[in-house]
Amino acid sequence: MRQGSRHLATALKTTLGTKVQTAHITYIWDAPNRKGVLSAHIPDQGMLWQTVVLASFPICLRDAHRIIDDGSSCTIAADVNFIAIADAPCPLGPLPGLSGSAAVDTPSGPRAIRDINAEDYVSVQNGPAVKVLWAGHAKVPALGRFSPMTLRRPYMGL
Repeated sequence: MRQGSRHLATALKTTLGTKVQTAHITYIWDAPNRKGVLSAHIPDQGMLWQTVVLASFPICLRDAHRIIDDGSSCTIAADVNFIAIADAPCPLGPLPGLSGSAAVDTPSGPRAIRDINAEDYVSVQNGPAVKVLWAGHAKVPALGRFSPMTLRRPYMGL
């Protein structure tokens, strides 16, 4: 990152090598606390690498627009499929996409996903129940990979 004469560089060490695969690259920063987190998530393999970025620069709205819209001052690689800027840190992990009324198995029986909170336990296939680390919601555009989809029996174990 560069802002005026200030320069900040951070490296994230992974074991990705040269194998071609889908990766979600995320930079989350907390401007008031001058701290950021750079992450690489491989959703197909459940792999996640993260590193803390100390003394990170805040990004102004003008620069955010320039990064996304101004091809003459910023270049985005052709392989980048999606860019988003949020007004609050967003958790990493599976993308939103389930209705709040969708049922999830818990040790005490099925519950609506909207009723699941952090610290609750949910059942997983062929294993012991696991603790929910984060529960919340995010508003996203209903476009592209965020488009609603219908799952039908007998696919995906339904």
